[in-house]
Amino acid sequence: MAVLIEAAVTDPAAGLSDSAELWLLPRSCIPRDPALPCVERVRVRWHLPAATPVCLRQRGVEQPLFCDSGAEGERELQMPVRVSTRFELWQQTGLALLASAELVVISVPTTAQRRRYQHPWSLF
Repeated sequence: MAVLIEAAVTDPAAGLSDSAELWLLPRSCIPRDPALPCVERVRVRWHLPAATPVCLRQRGVEQPLFCDSGAEGERELQMPVRVSTRFELWQQTGLALLASAELVVISVPTTAQRRRYQHPWSLF
């Protein structure tokens, strides 16, 4: 189950100014079982002011998920995610960060973890 929220996040300090955009759809994921990773099909879209060789990476992972050379594009990824993960669009040659977006993993407490009494004034 996933909440479908679409948004773009840009990095104004990047060499391509504010016009580089990266979108993830969905932006959040709720695992069916808290012990298992959230497995989602994530649609990644980007738009740049000019055709530029770029690579999409997960923050903290050196190996890119994919590289492309168009001014805009779209890919679909299916990957297991246990914690919230930031995806970053990097310029392939200059290694400048162009834009980033985050896939948020939302943990929902199971019925065993819920408080029995929802209100502090409740007697039953």
